[in-house]
Amino acid sequence: MKNPNSLKIAGLSLIAALSVSTNVNAQGAPMPPTPGSGCYATGVVSFNQGLTALGTAVNAERSISTNALGAPNGQNPSVYAPVQNFVSLGLGGSIVIEFAEPIANGEGNDIIIWESSASVNNERGSIEVSQDGLGYVPVATINQGGQVDFADVFSDYIRFVRITDVTPVSGGGQVTDGFDLDAVECLHGAYVFPCYANEVVSFNQNKQTDGSSVSAVRSNPLSALGAPENNDTQNFVSLGFGGDITLKFESPIKNGEGNDVRVIETTYGNPSCARYPETIRAFASQDGCHFIWIGDGCQDTDFDLGSLAWAQYIRLMDVSPIGATYQGASVTDAYDVDGIMCLNGTEENPVPSELVTDVATQVISYMPGLRKNGTAVTAARAIPTNALGLPQGTNNVNFVSLGFGGSLVVKFDYVIFDNAATNDISLVETSYGNPSCASYSEK
Repeated sequence: MKNPNSLKIAGLSLIAALSVSTNVNAQGAPMPPTPGSGCYATGVVSFNQGLTALGTAVNAERSISTNALGAPNGQNPSVYAPVQNFVSLGLGGSIVIEFAEPIANGEGNDIIIWESSASVNNERGSIEVSQDGLGYVPVATINQGGQVDFADVFSDYIRFVRITDVTPVSGGGQVTDGFDLDAVECLHGAYVFPCYANEVVSFNQNKQTDGSSVSAVRSNPLSALGAPENNDTQNFVSLGFGGDITLKFESPIKNGEGNDVRVIETTYGNPSCARYPETIRAFASQDGCHFIWIGDGCQDTDFDLGSLAWAQYIRLMDVSPIGATYQGASVTDAYDVDGIMCLNGTEENPVPSELVTDVATQVISYMPGLRKNGTAVTAARAIPTNALGLPQGTNNVNFVSLGFGGSLVVKFDYVIFDNAATNDISLVETSYGNPSCASYSEK
């Protein structure tokens, strides 16, 4: 029943000292794997270069800090000499690089440090990471290139990486200018900050299968706010059969690639939907008044925002089959909302979608009948799109005639909800001279 939480970060163990490169270049130097299509560091925050093992300054062509940015392009330095596409830190030197946006922790290692050396040596780098560029935490010491997992110190994301040269002074018998940084690559892409519903707009709870009220412990709508616990504990609200809840997010939900909203439901023991068919109908809105239908789902379900560029309100309506068999339960209280989360982050510059609010906007089908004399409706009166938009209220041919027994199906951009206290739809018909229905009974 439970779909994987795309924002949940696995806890992975810290790599204290790492040299995982198994490939070697033409000169026998160990190398990380082949560059992937991942993301790379985009900016140098600071660069404090040390000296060579001889106490001299590092050569100018190896002192360009921006060579550490972008994809690795200095993996064969002997070929590129005297143009060096990496930066040497110098003994004891350090560099802080950043990514354009936070990068995500994922399964396994999270970043690759691409080092450039013409041969095997003892050049080493201490790797520290940070979320804000202020506090750094060590995660690994690597010999030449390697991959690093930062999960034990930051389970969600980082943005800054500090690399400090810790090469032994002897340099393995070579004259060294310290760790040669070619690139830093992220393996799991940009981090999507999770967002959750934070306000209950409305809550209309219905009854259980036997007509009784839902228990008080399952009737607090605030239980649907914040991060879903996603476990078999009492931290949800039950809608009751036919009940509904409308929740608001603090920031607009972005319509991104794939599904945009995940609803987490609680059913103890995780039976299948076939055995426990608790089901919702989901709607989304930008203003809290005009909603579109985004789909139906049983238990945990992901939804796409469809025609909305973003949404800030989600309404969930229970449509669980009241007559179905719910395994192991004689009385049930329908869909249990644990929480709602957005899957593609928030929309930074929300612009209202250009959808018409209060009138039909699309003809789905038109099947005209015949006139009273058995002939077809005249062409001027057989244009179904004349039924769309606002009514003109005039005695002009700006309407569509159905013909006797004919039909027309039109669609609204937004859902029309039933208000039990009043009528919901207004139909405007044209009969020249406005005769009474008793004398001109078009129905």
